[in-house]
Amino acid sequence: MKKLLASAAIALASATVAVADSPVVIKAVGTWGSLPNYKSHEGPFWNETIAAASGGSIVGEIKPQTELGLSGFEIMRLVKNGVFDFAFGLPGYVAAENAIFEGSDLSSLIQDFDTSREVQEAYFPTMEKAFAETYNAKLLMLYPFPSQVLYCNAEIGGIADLDGKKIRVYSTTLGDFVEGVGGTSVTVPFAEVVPALEKGVVDCGITGTTSAYNAKWFQVATHAYTLRVGFGIAFGAMNMDKWNAM
Repeated sequence: MKKLLASAAIALASATVAVADSPVVIKAVGTWGSLPNYKSHEGPFWNETIAAASGGSIVGEIKPQTELGLSGFEIMRLVKNGVFDFAFGLPGYVAAENAIFEGSDLSSLIQDFDTSREVQEAYFPTMEKAFAETYNAKLLMLYPFPSQVLYCNAEIGGIADLDGKKIRVYSTTLGDFVEGVGGTSVTVPFAEVVPALEKGVVDCGITGTTSAYNAKWFQVATHAYTLRVGFGIAFGAMNMDKWNAM
C-alpha cells in the first residue's frame, strides 16, 4: 500500500500548478479510525505525505468514517455529491448502485496474495470505468485489508458446521458464500458485531484478522475458522470534477 500511496502522491502533485500560499485542499474520508490501514496509511497520506510530496501545493484534511458517524455504505454518494473530494472504502459497501464493484474479490475464490494482485490488476480497468460512470469518480488505487475469515461463538470444525448459523456479512458476495453453505446472512455494521455476537443476534461474523483483533472480537467469539473467504479489497477514489480541475 505504501507504493500505491506514493504513486498517488506523485500523480496528484503532478496534476496541479497551485502555489504553496494558495494550496489545493482535499477533503477526504478514511475507513475505520481504530485500524492499522487508517492509522498507518490513509491518515498519514493526506495529513502529511501529500503536502510534502507537492511542496505544500496540495494539503489534505481527512477523518475516518467512524469519527464522522458514517457506516461506509454512503461514502461514494457523498463523494459524487461533492461533500468529500476523496474516499477510501470497500467495494462491497458501495455495490448497491453497481454489483460490478464486487467482482475483484469474489468470496472464497482467491486463496493467496499473488493471485489476488493479478486479479486486481486485471480487473482495475473495469472498476475504473464503473467508478467513473456510477459515481463520477476517478479510481486511483486498490489495496487489501487483512484476510477475511469467520469468528463464531460456537465450535466450528469445518464448513459443514456453518449450516444453520446466522453469519454477519458486509457484501453480497459474502452473503452468497454464507447462503451456499447453508447459513443465513445478516448485515450488521462493524461497530455492532461484538454485541450482536454476545447477544446471539448472530452466531458468526466475517471480518479481517487484524480488524477482529483490534475490535476485541476474541472477547465474545470462541472459535475462528481460518478459511479465507475474501481479501477485503479496498479502494481510493476522487471526485472526478475535483480531479479534472487539478
